[in-house]
Amino acid sequence: MRLERATDAVISVGCHKTWGFRKSAGTGRVRSCRKMTAFLVASFYLLFLPSLSSSATARQILDLLKENDSIVVADHSGRILLEKDADIKRIPASTLKILTVLAAFHFLGPDYRFITKFYTDDNANLKIRGYGDPLLISEVLEEISSV
Repeated sequence: MRLERATDAVISVGCHKTWGFRKSAGTGRVRSCRKMTAFLVASFYLLFLPSLSSSATARQILDLLKENDSIVVADHSGRILLEKDADIKRIPASTLKILTVLAAFHFLGPDYRFITKFYTDDNANLKIRGYGDPLLISEVLEEISSV
């Protein structure tokens, strides 16, 4: 239960800090943000927990998963540490983004911030100069341009 509350807090703060959305906003973007953040939080729990041998820890992780989710975690020798619906065929998640995040943290540092500059021209058209911000997506641009 403590892990679930902490995860919910991380998701809410992550969505608010990253996107400016509050949990109560109720938009599809908030739900997408919450899903992605939940996936990342669960992934980091799995990557950084020293052991999944504790059945309480494994249960807490499995409780984060929804009905249509599957997971398999194995150690370096191939021994299954945790699994849920491993035999059901599903479209695999793109886990490469987790390695990308870890590499970015390693090379850029946890305090690195992408810069995005916003301008308006003489006709009040919004101009955006992006410098690689991965969080600057079309849904966010739509909201920014409506302000």
